[in-house]
Amino acid sequence: MIEINSFKPIGDFILTKPVSVPENKMDGIIIPTSSDAVQKERVIVKFPKVEKESKFAERFEQLKEGDVIFLTQMALIQEISIDGEKYELVHINDVTSVVLK
Repeated sequence: MIEINSFKPIGDFILTKPVSVPENKMDGIIIPTSSDAVQKERVIVKFPKVEKESKFAERFEQLKEGDVIFLTQMALIQEISIDGEKYELVHINDVTSVVLK
């Protein structure tokens, strides 16, 4: 089993976790939320050390661990299991926006 402390993304990839969205219920019936919003919202868990010469350095500088981000509609997502939990690797180029705190 992979442990989160021993996992480090490389290159231009960041490790994210899907944001859990509460279910909407009406009289015991679960009403699905918009799948686009639910599927593309992520929290940054880890990202690699980026060299200043990297073509994505400017994008990485705008983000930090714990940020909530949104991805493009066509984002390629690699699902992985770490410590028995679901995480996802995404490319920095697929990040479209960050929620400012």
